[in-house]
Amino acid sequence: MHPGGSASFLTKATLYGFAIVLGGLLYPFRTSITVLQFQLILLPLTVLYLYSIRSFFLPVPKKRSRAGTGRSSPDPGIALLFAILVLVLAGIGMLLLETRMFAQFDYELSIPGIVLVLVACLASAFFLFSYKKGEFLPWAVVSSLVLLYLYSIINFPLHQERSDMLLLIKAASERFLNGANPYIEYNIFNPVMLTYLPGMWLSYLPAVVLGMDIRYMNLILLVASAVVFISNTEKRSRIRQSVFAAIFFLNPWLIFRHEIYLPVFIFQMVLLYQLYLSKKIIPSMVVFAWALASYQFSWILFPLYLALLRSRYGIRAASKAALIGAAGFLLLVVPFLAASPEEFYKGVFGTWRDVYQIETINLSYWIIMLTTTKYIKIVEVALLIIFYVAMIRKVKHAESFFKYATWVTVLFILTGQLIWHYFFIMPAIHMLFFARESLSGPAEDITDS
Repeated sequence: MHPGGSASFLTKATLYGFAIVLGGLLYPFRTSITVLQFQLILLPLTVLYLYSIRSFFLPVPKKRSRAGTGRSSPDPGIALLFAILVLVLAGIGMLLLETRMFAQFDYELSIPGIVLVLVACLASAFFLFSYKKGEFLPWAVVSSLVLLYLYSIINFPLHQERSDMLLLIKAASERFLNGANPYIEYNIFNPVMLTYLPGMWLSYLPAVVLGMDIRYMNLILLVASAVVFISNTEKRSRIRQSVFAAIFFLNPWLIFRHEIYLPVFIFQMVLLYQLYLSKKIIPSMVVFAWALASYQFSWILFPLYLALLRSRYGIRAASKAALIGAAGFLLLVVPFLAASPEEFYKGVFGTWRDVYQIETINLSYWIIMLTTTKYIKIVEVALLIIFYVAMIRKVKHAESFFKYATWVTVLFILTGQLIWHYFFIMPAIHMLFFARESLSGPAEDITDS
């Protein structure tokens, strides 16, 4: 067992939740003040966000109780039930907020419907808490996720003025199925090129083929991610680790952004990490190849993953993994790149070349004050290279990988020229697995012994 017991797990869970909430904050007042005033407000919040993550990764020592006081460690089952109750209420609150914010897009909830969802979530949680001493309580996380996410899909239309992302992905998938080049300009609220790598929009093909609301694929991927994480957690620590699962999968920002593509990346990372921890290295690299061909946020993780494989299994394993990743990436990307190289580049890379959009905590504003928007990408890449040079040798095992994967993702986000609040869900994926490994003992060490 690693340092820290119940106190450690509650402290880390609190820090984890705080980082997710702070990173994903919406700032409705940003248009009512000057840009400088807004950024001055964000600066201490950015520092607080970084401090919360740093504190999350520090070992938390056990608090020694005084003899004879009769104090006992907190019950993980109570902690999990409390987390589910609070997050379900926060999710309901977020649905109500969305109804108010996007009423013009026909977002509408009924009071009986809200009550029914709330009662169903709480009833399932309390039933599983009392059934067989709470052994199955972690699955209340999944049932609550299904109810909240499904309710948002049913009641909130996928409107182009709120989200052109999934509608763009749907349009590209339909063109592909019709045998046409998907990398063209689409008119979805505004003219926009297809900005996504092939692996991303191809992931939604089943929903498009079946004529489903494309968001049902998001729900399926999130549920699959939660099931993979919870079911592969050791039974002796499943209740405790499910507190982190609840914070991640029931966090209000994930419910709020029911209309984005992020569940694809979440599923890829959860599946990839679980395969690695199960010592299924080749399948993990197949998944990584899919991720590399789907989303640029996976690119910054690839050097760290190869360093992890080299440390654990040697240079041959890392080289083989690199070849699989490269081959899979090329297999998915090259056909579309070769068919329309100019349109592909213009959509995937050119679209964001001159964009500067920052709506949340960041370091980019202050970097640009020292340089220009034209050079911020160069600064970002330089900082990433410095990070790899300084940290890549420290990737020795799963815990260190999850730690540095979190930090490189945070660095990539905070120094970007386009920062949306939902980007901050991504560092939490790596933190989720760090918590599981650091508080219950690394799976790789257990299986090696």
